Amino acid sequence: MEKFRTKLFGDKSVIIIIIITAFLVAIMGFAANYLSKYVKESIHKERTTYLTSQTKTLTNFVNMTINKYYDYSLIYSNYVTEELKTDDDVDEFISHAQKIMGIQECNAMLVDSNMTWYGKNGSTGRITAPEYYGKNTKDVITYITTGVDADVESIVYRVRLDTPITVTTKDGSADIEYVIVAYYLNDLHKKITSSFPYDCNRFIMDEDGIMIYKNYELGILVPGSNILKKYDRVSFLYDDTSEEQKKLINNRLTVVGEFEINEDNYFICSSPLDWNSWSLVFVINADSLSAGNYVPRLLRIVSLVFGAFSLILVAFIVSTYRAITREKVVADERRAKEMLEKASTAKSSFLANMSHDIRTPINGIMGMTEIARQQDNPEKTAECLDKIDGASHHLLSLINDVLDMSSIESGKIVITNKPVDIRTICGNCESIVNGMINNRDLKFITEFDDLETPYILADELHLRQVIINILSNAIKYTQDGGTIWYKMRAKSATGNKITIRFEIEDTGIGMKPEFLTKIWDSFSQEEGGSRTQYKGTGLGMSITKKLVELMDGEITVQSTYEIGSTFIVDIPFEVTSAIESEEDKFDMSTCDITGCKILIAEDNDLNLEIAMQLIGDEGAILTPARNGMEAIKIFRENPAGTFDLILMDVMMPEVDGLEATRIIRGMAREDANIPILAMTANAFEEDIKATHDAGMNAHLSKPINMSEVVKTISNYYKKD
Repeated sequence: MEKFRTKLFGDKSVIIIIIITAFLVAIMGFAANYLSKYVKESIHKERTTYLTSQTKTLTNFVNMTINKYYDYSLIYSNYVTEELKTDDDVDEFISHAQKIMGIQECNAMLVDSNMTWYGKNGSTGRITAPEYYGKNTKDVITYITTGVDADVESIVYRVRLDTPITVTTKDGSADIEYVIVAYYLNDLHKKITSSFPYDCNRFIMDEDGIMIYKNYELGILVPGSNILKKYDRVSFLYDDTSEEQKKLINNRLTVVGEFEINEDNYFICSSPLDWNSWSLVFVINADSLSAGNYVPRLLRIVSLVFGAFSLILVAFIVSTYRAITREKVVADERRAKEMLEKASTAKSSFLANMSHDIRTPINGIMGMTEIARQQDNPEKTAECLDKIDGASHHLLSLINDVLDMSSIESGKIVITNKPVDIRTICGNCESIVNGMINNRDLKFITEFDDLETPYILADELHLRQVIINILSNAIKYTQDGGTIWYKMRAKSATGNKITIRFEIEDTGIGMKPEFLTKIWDSFSQEEGGSRTQYKGTGLGMSITKKLVELMDGEITVQSTYEIGSTFIVDIPFEVTSAIESEEDKFDMSTCDITGCKILIAEDNDLNLEIAMQLIGDEGAILTPARNGMEAIKIFRENPAGTFDLILMDVMMPEVDGLEATRIIRGMAREDANIPILAMTANAFEEDIKATHDAGMNAHLSKPINMSEVVKTISNYYKKD
């Protein structure tokens, strides 16, 4: 034995091997421990960043959904009139109102002073949350309850009527005092699940932590009704504490933390909603997220490495390779997530922009429509229809601009200046605003100076968008009884240049000095009571400033808290000569399509009825076809010369308009070259090229412009 030890330790090479082996084992042990800790922390940070982004996105979606049905409740309350006399009237009114507004996934009801609700089809019941109904409650209430029309959890929007309405029921008389819209949370849960496909528990809690809505998929991880109290009963990981988490929640910030229960890790995500100091909460099993099983697999590999020295070097190389590969994967995932977050931000900005810009003319259209319904004077009705037409054209212009996907993807907005009359633009904005303030107690004063040169080169769509953005904010933040001034004047004029000043002043809630420094930031909204009272995305002013700068203009704001705000926009324009309207440029009297025999292919019954009526009124003789196949059959079965022209929709069942045109062009008959005009909602440049490539002679876009339609038909009819 002694000789063996002497031989073993006397051999320096063996000693060196032992030392190297021990060194390698120590390095592997240190590396394994460090790598395991590093990977765990990296995965935790990535998951936290990813879940923060996803939680904000889902919160924006929930806010948009809640705000949408809030709008429904306000619109619905405006329909209630004293014409309701009996419960049959109530039933008919509710069904009719929901049909007009297109309300889905919810029910509208009326509530009387005895807390009895009345729904469609004669249904009635008792309110299960009477604390939200009474003289001391706010005029507009949103809460979550069960038992309103159905035994499911619902978000209930309650609006108090300005004047109660008495109706006669089978049990006597009832004083209708409230309007409610109940949106079933099962439908919201399905939408959230499809947007965030992970097994998780979902909650909505109030500012005290009470769960007012819950949906379990992982089982009840933290039993009880108060979520904030459960924060103290779990072990948060990675230096997070329950106190820090609750502090961020109380400050109305999005917060994500990881905790451990029964040797399983979970993430809890909380983000504030716009309403009633509510918060949206998710509890997600960490194993269901990306890289959930990586750390246990790494530990198993390390244990095998220490089991046999013969595999140490191989395991070291493999682990190093895995670490390098993992670093690359982490970097790739990080870059992918950054791109995803940018795309998500762009999408959210796009949707918010659309909600802000499209809602404005829609409000004008709805307001003017309601006014028109109440008129007995044909002249007043015609005036309302003119204003509806102006707002509709503004809405169409927005949609056409948004559908240019290349400019959206590149983040660029092209300013296209054309000859316009500044008086017309200001008048259109005034008409849209008058529709928006219908049923509001607001004084709207306009002061437009008579300019010597009202004709300028400007981008009408984006200039109108700037003015409407500021005016709509003034309306939103000015309480009833207030005043809004809308002024336009020439600030300076030199040669063929003129700088026009637009000034919009209100007596609204104003802004605090600290908020004025960030009013132009994206998603910027002032904190405080306005969070729940005045909804919005915070993109309007950022978009407005960018548009003004693209037009080489300048925008400034002056505001005093609780006094009001004044926005001043100065934009330089180039003066041009007097412009002609499209009607002035085109003399309809020179066009005559009387007797023109037209085969019209259109699969939409409403579009077909409109086209048949409008074009038929011009004297044309139309034969309808419900799709491309039917158009081919009608054309083939009639002799040559039966039709002078074909109007062809593009997107139709069975055979689309492009293929139908190719088939007609390929027929062996003398009128195979009959003029075929595309009349379609496909308005991109590539769509126009596709119709020409298929053999069509011209392209007419929907919604149809009758002047353009008559002019184009007359042009080809005259040639024949």
